[in-house]
Amino acid sequence: MIIRLYSIEFFFAIAFILFLSGYFYTGDLVQYKIGSVALILHGVAFFSFIFGVVIASFLDSGSNHKANSKKELVIGRGFYAFSYLVSFLGILIAVLQIQATTSIIVYFELLFSGYDSNLRESFLLSSKEGGLPGVVKMFANTPLAVFLLVCGVIFFFNIDKKNKTKLKFLLMFSFLMLSVKVFLSLDRMSIFAVAFPVIIYFFKYRLYLKLYPYFLLLFIIFFLNYISSKRLEGYNIFDFLALYFNLGLVNLELVHNSLTNYSYGFQTIFAPLVFIGRFFGFDLESDQGFFWEWNPAQYSVGYAFMDFGYFYFCFFIFLGFFSRFLTRAAYSGSIIGASSYFVFFYGLMSFVTVPVIRGLEFYVAVLISTIIPYFFCRVK
Repeated sequence: MIIRLYSIEFFFAIAFILFLSGYFYTGDLVQYKIGSVALILHGVAFFSFIFGVVIASFLDSGSNHKANSKKELVIGRGFYAFSYLVSFLGILIAVLQIQATTSIIVYFELLFSGYDSNLRESFLLSSKEGGLPGVVKMFANTPLAVFLLVCGVIFFFNIDKKNKTKLKFLLMFSFLMLSVKVFLSLDRMSIFAVAFPVIIYFFKYRLYLKLYPYFLLLFIIFFLNYISSKRLEGYNIFDFLALYFNLGLVNLELVHNSLTNYSYGFQTIFAPLVFIGRFFGFDLESDQGFFWEWNPAQYSVGYAFMDFGYFYFCFFIFLGFFSRFLTRAAYSGSIIGASSYFVFFYGLMSFVTVPVIRGLEFYVAVLISTIIPYFFCRVK
């Protein structure tokens, strides 16, 4: 079987197909009508991704690894203490960012007083505008990294009863810290990231026969709706998805029609270097001379085209190859593959809006999800 049902490549492929529903968006916020160019570019990206998966599957066909039996994970001393500390760090950074620009009490008063379009922007202020430096703010996502790390090791390994109980407590703690951080930052993507392992667990272990997972799913939807209402008045999460799908296709076509200069990776795989360059006083961005519709909302296909032009399909071949390789590693008992699996899952699935691979926070999450198990866990 080329594509596993519970894998990055399966969900990515399904999401790519569902994204086309944006073509039928009928809202009044976007005036531009999508033509055939965006649909063709989107379709080429989809089939390029599948081609990358097929290539990786073909190269792996002669492997003797048994990927269907779970291996046992031994968790060493320091794992829990370090994970709890890292989870709490995200809340500390979020609070300090708000305190740098306003009082935390004032912020909460605004948060619960109704719609305020400037609330999110106050959290994102740069150091020049009074916020924390970017190298500090990038650690705000540490609770999410720990949550996804724990989801990965529970999903892919056999763990003794004592440690499984401890991991569940750590999972709840990191989720609590993440929830507070999301309230402070109004960051929907963090909740989307939580939804991915929850959905996989839901179907993998047939949790639809139990009641408690439905409460968690309802909480996630409620959370997303609340944050969406703070970001755009009168819009729920489903309205936002339809809007973002449409804007992604619209802006993809506009970029195709107006782009004058490529950025050669600085919109996708090298994007974090732009932020690092700014920290050291270097501007690595160039004027590409393209036009946007309404809001500069773009998604992975558009950013890849901005980087590589018509060779953007190579980027998606690589994504398909990598996702298949990572899935194989995780199911085969690789501790690094398993612990970072849902982090990369989140990274790829964020293609529907500004991909998180463009930010330093994602790479901090990758480092946390690989370093902690590397030093404190081993596979038997």
